[in-house]
Amino acid sequence: HAYWLLSSETDRTLDTGPGELLPVNGPLVIPLHAGWNYIGLPFNFALSPYNLYPKNASGFYIFDYQGGWQDPAELLQPFAGYALSTFEGSADTLLIFPWSYGGRSPRPEPLAKANPRNDYDWAIRIGAESRGARDDYNFAGVSAAATDAWDGYDVPEPPAIGDFVALSFPHPEWERYFSAYTCDIRGTIVTGDVWDIEVRANFTDEVRLRFSGLSGVPEDLEVWLIDVLTGEARNLRSDSSYVLAGRSGQAPRALKLLVGQANYVQET
Repeated sequence: HAYWLLSSETDRTLDTGPGELLPVNGPLVIPLHAGWNYIGLPFNFALSPYNLYPKNASGFYIFDYQGGWQDPAELLQPFAGYALSTFEGSADTLLIFPWSYGGRSPRPEPLAKANPRNDYDWAIRIGAESRGARDDYNFAGVSAAATDAWDGYDVPEPPAIGDFVALSFPHPEWERYFSAYTCDIRGTIVTGDVWDIEVRANFTDEVRLRFSGLSGVPEDLEVWLIDVLTGEARNLRSDSSYVLAGRSGQAPRALKLLVGQANYVQET
């Protein structure tokens, strides 16, 4: 079970009472249900994400929460909480190995971990922010190693927490456990491509979007944002921000990100 603690005061010390020592001569076993799971690192030392091993999955996604979800650093920190899912979104059994690669006992080879951003040819990072809530870990991009169908470069949207704003790329046609993605990486663009975007929030304030990484997009490609509701088209190379007016209801706001040569953009 995972618990979220909200405090209105800073520098508070919590006494949870005595803990329980865990053996370190074998892996810690945690059952995973389908979809996202909240897990903690119950050791008093940091570990690599690759010390985590779902028994039956081909890989896993893992996110750290620091006011918004983000890819965790190279090490998972003691007693910190994380969101984790297998690539397949399936129920599984997670093994956490408390020793390093040169440790005392054998362990399986590390599984593939998502978010190989160093393999991107280019990527546009999109942040959404409103009323103190933010979702700034979203990437639309291209890699020669990726495909336009689902692959390991496409990362599902993490779960929403509390008052939230969430930006994602919808892909129900992939017919996988997850239908909304925070990273949508395609194969090499020939003339152009379109990324569908949805923005959700559980409050009615305006949402500000910011786009970064545009300098990495090849100069012969234009980058435009289309607001499906209003029909407004924004040249993101000229203005890399956009504000969505406050709205009522919970329906997502639909946008389109167009990246392509001038004739492709004009015809789309």
